[in-house]
Amino acid sequence: MALPRGPGDESDNEDLAIWSADTTLRKDEYFTRYLDGKPSPDDAEFEHELGKLLAKLYERQRHEAYGLLERIEGEMQLYDLRHNKDHISQGGGCAPETLKLYRAEFRKEYREQCQGFAEERERHISEYKNAQVIRDQMQNDERQETQERGL
Repeated sequence: MALPRGPGDESDNEDLAIWSADTTLRKDEYFTRYLDGKPSPDDAEFEHELGKLLAKLYERQRHEAYGLLERIEGEMQLYDLRHNKDHISQGGGCAPETLKLYRAEFRKEYREQCQGFAEERERHISEYKNAQVIRDQMQNDERQETQERGL
């Protein structure tokens, strides 16, 4: 799945001090399509069992996405404590240049993470469908064998 829109693709005029799920995670199409906690219309065609498996997958992926955001936020805070003591004591946070670097790092990692999520989702669906085909073939073979023995 192509991911045309990614976090941080917006202009550099944004308030870089605001980091939240709304301003970061929800900027990615994969997150809003599958990880936002709402059923995806893309999944409506799947069997209930596959839907349940995907819901568990999305829950784990959502947890990982929030974990990445928390890690970057933690790194920003550590940077503030180590490098900007004077700036913080005056009520500031990371310098805008530093925030841009963190945003770029986060954007790159998060985009790669979402691409991996998309590939993982497709792999789960493919494996589920392949398992169904194998199961159906085994059931057909078993029925045919039973009929042959009965004749």
